[in-house]
Amino acid sequence: MDITQEILKALNEETLWSVSEFYEVKTIISNHVFTVSFWEGDEKWASIGFNNQLIGYIWSSYPLIIIKKPFINNIKRLLSKFTYINFINAESFSDEIYLANSSILQKTLIGFDISSFFSLEDFIFYTN
Repeated sequence: MDITQEILKALNEETLWSVSEFYEVKTIISNHVFTVSFWEGDEKWASIGFNNQLIGYIWSSYPLIIIKKPFINNIKRLLSKFTYINFINAESFSDEIYLANSSILQKTLIGFDISSFFSLEDFIFYTN
């Protein structure tokens, strides 16, 4: 699954995401049936949970949310006013089934080898 466009759109979005909107999104999601865990200053990704299961991640640096397929419509509905948020519909967090155009993203994602398939866990680890 090619996720180049979702990443690029998030990286190029001109918003106050990391200053305020990330925190608003985190609050909106956690005010419903979901939990959000974020270690300020230690992590760049907040995790989204449902019934003690990890179902997604929110990137604190850019408007990008990675969310498991069964939950994506609920999260999109909750965040409908944030039309610029980019979503990656996750089949799996651990399977190496994702790819991105390395010539476009390599300069931005320094240290992350995107020349072959990777997992979303790898992407989150290297962008954290």
